Amino acid sequence: MQKVFRQSRCQTASRGFALACTVLLHAAAATLILAHLHRATPAPPGAPVLVSVVQLLPARQAPAKTAAPPVAQTEPEPAPPTPPEPEPPVREPPPKPEATARPKPVMRKRERPRIPRPARRAQPSASAGHTQKPVTPPVTAAASAPRTAATTTAPAVPTNEPRHVSTIAYLGSPPRPHYPPAALRRHQTGEVVVRVIISATGAVVNASVERSSGHSLLDDAALAAVRKARFRPHTENGVAYTAMADIPFNFVL
Repeated sequence: MQKVFRQSRCQTASRGFALACTVLLHAAAATLILAHLHRATPAPPGAPVLVSVVQLLPARQAPAKTAAPPVAQTEPEPAPPTPPEPEPPVREPPPKPEATARPKPVMRKRERPRIPRPARRAQPSASAGHTQKPVTPPVTAAASAPRTAATTTAPAVPTNEPRHVSTIAYLGSPPRPHYPPAALRRHQTGEVVVRVIISATGAVVNASVERSSGHSLLDDAALAAVRKARFRPHTENGVAYTAMADIPFNFVL
């Protein structure tokens, strides 16, 4: 933009200078012509003298060119050095697997079973005229007497571990669980197996569900019926033991 402005100013100044020069040349030419005519025809005495005054226009001075401030020339930044191209890595050939020497099979010698040689029988000496009879040891009275061991039957001692029995006796009617009304409304059925442990006195020690019916209402009803039942103690040879039995209950609509 500054360059264009400077060029326009320079063109205007040059045009003004040329115009001034043209005017001066015309004025000088007119003056010379008038002077030549004046010399050729003398003017009569008393005639007025025509004097032409030519006013020269001052030449327009071209405006002083203002020195443009020096433009700081920025040195071009040096181009970054191009990194050298990396050399392609030299791939070493994979090491060949060393052939491992196979161990030679060890040939074991089969040991032959040693056959025991029959013992040589002692041959009777030639000096012995008769064969000796084997001497039997004397039979003692203690060995010949029959042993009489006193066999006493010890009373059976009851153990703490319950004995698993297949049948149990009740004092009264066997337990009959009450069908829960909620289970009836839901049409819940199934079989419950309750495992009961009966003490030596016939009391219920513990009752638990051995196999569930899949419905907690039916399982709880079977447990409640077993816990209310009365049992006879389990006896063997007149001795009462703690017994364990499984009682099934079938809930059917």
